[in-house]
Amino acid sequence: MLRNTDKLSFTGLTWSPDSTKLAYTDNGFIHILDLVSGTDRRLVEGSWPAWSSLGTSTVIVYTSGEFVGEGSQTDLRAIDPDGTNDRPILLGSGDDPSDLTNASEASAEPGTSRIAFVSSPNGYTGEAADWDEQIYVVDLIDSNPIRTTVPFLISHSPSNDHWPPAWSTLSATSDEACIVWTTDTDTDTSGPFTGGLVLAPVDASGGTGGGSIELTNPGVAYDWLPDWHPDAICPSSSTN
Repeated sequence: MLRNTDKLSFTGLTWSPDSTKLAYTDNGFIHILDLVSGTDRRLVEGSWPAWSSLGTSTVIVYTSGEFVGEGSQTDLRAIDPDGTNDRPILLGSGDDPSDLTNASEASAEPGTSRIAFVSSPNGYTGEAADWDEQIYVVDLIDSNPIRTTVPFLISHSPSNDHWPPAWSTLSATSDEACIVWTTDTDTDTSGPFTGGLVLAPVDASGGTGGGSIELTNPGVAYDWLPDWHPDAICPSSSTN
């Protein structure tokens, strides 16, 4: 059992595909809690773990690096659940077409090799309102090191679109899923902060089809870290 003692900070809890394990972040390190044996193992330094499928294997995609400070940079990496084979997915340098500046906060589409993630081309320096975080989708290719298709831009609003996007587990059509994320509209970082939830159907090619849908009013409260009910149905973009 996870116990928040001694000012420990548990974040980013996520279930393994077989629901026997939890991955989470505690004080800058990713842990795996085995719910069958009760063992808790520290895996790697990082944050925001996500279980992702690669062919017949499962990996944990996570964020490596710092979010704030001069010269800060975040990358996406993957590691096997046993702690071996730690390798890069998307490097924040942008030296390769499949790399994006400050890639972070990934989430995985259930049963596929696609992930959604956040990228901040302006970097995590200065005021949060200037970070210009965007949501991308990319398909991981089962290889070592992991290669990817070129990331597909999902959102680019005049705000920060961030926190790990949540994938639906069911879709109304055979080739679409949905993701939901938080968008900030505040330019005044003195607070109080407000943000709303946005939904976008994502087709097999990574496109958004009918575009995005505003689910909650971003100017009323701060809505963040959404999740889907297991029986939730992703609306088809053709019905939007």
